[in-house]
Amino acid sequence: MWDRSATTEESFGILTDDELALEATLVRPAGLTDQEIRLVQLWVPKYPLTRSSLLPAARREAAVAGTGSRSVNLVFDLRGSGESDGVPSDEGFEIDIGSAREWAKERFGSQVDIRQLGFPDL
Repeated sequence: MWDRSATTEESFGILTDDELALEATLVRPAGLTDQEIRLVQLWVPKYPLTRSSLLPAARREAAVAGTGSRSVNLVFDLRGSGESDGVPSDEGFEIDIGSAREWAKERFGSQVDIRQLGFPDL
């Protein structure tokens, strides 16, 4: 189990280009500021799994990495899954991933590195 005080979390929605709201959680080492972040890791669940299946691992990774890693984990529900908008038959996952990338650039700046962990299709 991870030490809850070692990480902070922020939950919010990401609006996709086709106007669906994706529920997301940003997990970071405690004390790491937006200006210090150099890497955003997009944790992409296998559809139809949800962000709740990935959050425990994202939390542990952030806690172990600490502020020295200068990285954060962005975990989100794909369209039609979890708490996100959309219908299960809509598999426009590339739009979801692209929207999460754009959100990260807007929040942390264009100099931040963005890496994708996982793919939605089996």
